[in-house]
Amino acid sequence: MPTLWVESASPILEVARGSVRKPDSPLAAQEELALADRPYVEIEYCRRCRWLLRSAWMAQELLATFEEELGGVSLVPNAEGGVFEVRLAGEQIFSRKEAGRFPDIKELKQLVRDRVAPGRDLGHLDRPTHIPAEDDREEEDLDEANPAGQNRGTPRNS
Repeated sequence: MPTLWVESASPILEVARGSVRKPDSPLAAQEELALADRPYVEIEYCRRCRWLLRSAWMAQELLATFEEELGGVSLVPNAEGGVFEVRLAGEQIFSRKEAGRFPDIKELKQLVRDRVAPGRDLGHLDRPTHIPAEDDREEEDLDEANPAGQNRGTPRNS
């Protein structure tokens, strides 16, 4: 059963299987120390531009990919127009203003990976997006020889 952490004015409580206990146990203290040693990501977004959903999706992707390397991800609303910045351990790693665009999730994951787990393979994200197959190359050669596409395909009977 999943664990739900509730934060309020009182200490953080763990709610699991209907029971409530404070995270005073040695295991909870170890987990808290381990998280404190990991870097945090901050995604600052323009709330007037309604970029919360985009920010939350990127936060979810980063947490799912780097669950062992990150201590957490914070979403930071900002009232300034057009702000979208990503910081890792206080260092800005992406700015929409500087780049003139939003980051692709692939790019953002690679930026985080390069700082928290440089040797880690991100699987399909680290591979080229398209490697032409032999059939594609032959078709490209045909296109170069016949740019207008004349006489392609099966002849029709009239």
